[in-house]
Amino acid sequence: MIVEPSLERYESEGLLINGKPRLEAAQTYFLGLRDMDFEGLVDYYKAWRSFNEYILLERVEGDQRSFHAIKCSKRGNDVYWWRVGRRLAGLRDKKDVKFFNPRDRGLKKTRAVFVTLTYDTKIGSVYDAWEDHGSWWNRWITNLREKFGELSYIRTWESFVNGYPHVHALIIFKDHEFTVFRQKGKDGKYRFRIQEKACFEAGWHSNVDVQACSSLKKASLYITKYLTKGFHEHSEEALDKSLRGLTLAMNWVFKKRSFAVSRDLVDLINGLRNSKSEALQMMLDGGFIPVEWCFLGVFSAGSLGISDNSWSKRLELSEISHLL
Repeated sequence: MIVEPSLERYESEGLLINGKPRLEAAQTYFLGLRDMDFEGLVDYYKAWRSFNEYILLERVEGDQRSFHAIKCSKRGNDVYWWRVGRRLAGLRDKKDVKFFNPRDRGLKKTRAVFVTLTYDTKIGSVYDAWEDHGSWWNRWITNLREKFGELSYIRTWESFVNGYPHVHALIIFKDHEFTVFRQKGKDGKYRFRIQEKACFEAGWHSNVDVQACSSLKKASLYITKYLTKGFHEHSEEALDKSLRGLTLAMNWVFKKRSFAVSRDLVDLINGLRNSKSEALQMMLDGGFIPVEWCFLGVFSAGSLGISDNSWSKRLELSEISHLL
C-alpha cells in the first residue's frame, strides 16, 4: 500500500484506512478523546479535504466505450463551494422584496428576521452540544410555526473558538409581520430589532439574538456572509482566521449538514428542473442513441495519474486497467 508523503504522519498514528484519511477514523480517534483536540481535528479534516478523489465512470454508447473521472465534492473543497454558490445563486439573483425603509421614521414592519442562537456551555459538553443542537433547532422552529404560521428559512451551524456550535438563520414568514424599532448596541452601532423578541426566546435554552431585515436582498447577503465567509479563500491561513476550518471540521466529524434550506424556499430560489435529455444524445434523424453510464468506483487522484486538480478528465483504458 502506497501512502502519499503528506499523509505519512497519519499512517504512523493509525489514522488512515487503506492509506486514506477517512471520516470513520476521525470519529473513532477525535470523538474518543476526553478533551477534543480541535487543532488536530482541523489538520486532519484539511488532509481529508485536500486528498483529491474521483468517481470513475464508463460511458457506453453503442459499441463505443470511454472512461471519465469526475472530481468528488468534499465538504470545503473547490467543487463543494461551487455547488453551494450555485444553490444560493437563485436567492442572490432574485428581485428584491423590501419590507420597510430604514430611513422611514414612521411605523415599520417586517416579515424577515435574522436570528442567532447560542449554546450555553453550562448545559453540556461540546459533544452534547453538537449531538443535541439539531433536535433543539427542530423543536424551536416548530414552535415558531405553531405561533406564526408558515415560514421559510436558511440555517447554518457555526463553531465558536471553544468548539461549541451556534446557529445563524434567516427566517421569512408568509403571513405574519413584526413591529420594528431601532436600537443602539454596546458597540455603538444601531440595529433594527423587533418588539416580539420574547416569542423567539421561548423554547430555546440559551441566548437568542433577533435582528429585523429591511429587505430580502439584504437578508440574503447577511446569511450568505456566514455561509461563505472564507469560502473563496482557499489558503490555510484564511480558513484558520475565520474559524471556517473549525466550523467545517466540526460539522464533518459530527456528520452535520453545514447549512439547510427549507423545501419551499428551495423551490422558490432554485426552480429545480429535472431534464431527462441529459442521458440521451440526439441523432441527426431525430431519434436517440441510448447512453449508459457505469459506476466503476472512487479512486484517488494519484492512482488515476491526475495531478492538475482537474474537475473532470477523460482517461484511456490503459491508464486505469490496473484498477479494474
